[in-house]
Amino acid sequence: MAARFENMEIDEISGNATSGDEADKFTLGLNYYPTKNTRLMLNYDKITDLKIDGVSRDEEPSALKFRAQAFW
Repeated sequence: MAARFENMEIDEISGNATSGDEADKFTLGLNYYPTKNTRLMLNYDKITDLKIDGVSRDEEPSALKFRAQAFW
């Protein structure tokens, strides 16, 4: 099991105006090892406190991601 919290701030400068985007994101993840050579990973990401061009948004996008890995 894993958990992570991120704060992202993106500043863009165009001409004399400065605009910035900001978001808080948390991730929860599970790893499963069915054999010593394989791994299955499941992550859930949720963005909260989203600001675009300095304006707060009501949207809170999320994503569910699955990955498989095999090595030999």
